[in-house]
Amino acid sequence: LDNAESAIWSIDNDYNLLAANSKYIGSIEKEFAVTGLKTGVNLKQHPIWEKLPAALKKQYSTVLSGIEILHEIQLNEQVFEIKAVPIAGPNGKIMGATFGSRNITAKRKAEKAIIGAKLAAEEASLAKARFLSNMSHELRTPLNAIIGYSELLLSQVYGELNAKQYDRVSRVVS
Repeated sequence: LDNAESAIWSIDNDYNLLAANSKYIGSIEKEFAVTGLKTGVNLKQHPIWEKLPAALKKQYSTVLSGIEILHEIQLNEQVFEIKAVPIAGPNGKIMGATFGSRNITAKRKAEKAIIGAKLAAEEASLAKARFLSNMSHELRTPLNAIIGYSELLLSQVYGELNAKQYDRVSRVVS
């Protein structure tokens, strides 16, 4: 367990810490500035209990009631994913719970950055589409007028244009 990347711990129905890896002990002692957390300690009688957020205390009671959970909790600008499963005895009675926790702060920050970049790209694409639509309209209108007047010029003054003039005007139309 000590080589696991996640914090792992188990408690019984009375909140006695049955097992805990060093990742759990170290992170709890660091995060909540407590010492003396070890297996056999009753969490409710340890100074840690008063420092735990209500949401985490609720998770303990939820799992000990027999409900498996997967939950995220934020502690001091860190985001943790907590997975907990009840431990049932041979008769089906809940005897305790096992928890696993991992820090997903970097993952959440990366997700926010990706969402921000996606929104920026969508806004840029929309601005580009608007610009191209406007430019297309702004160019088409005068070009249509030029082509239309050139066609009129060719059809009405055909005989009055010399070959060079006729060639230039016909290039505008084609």
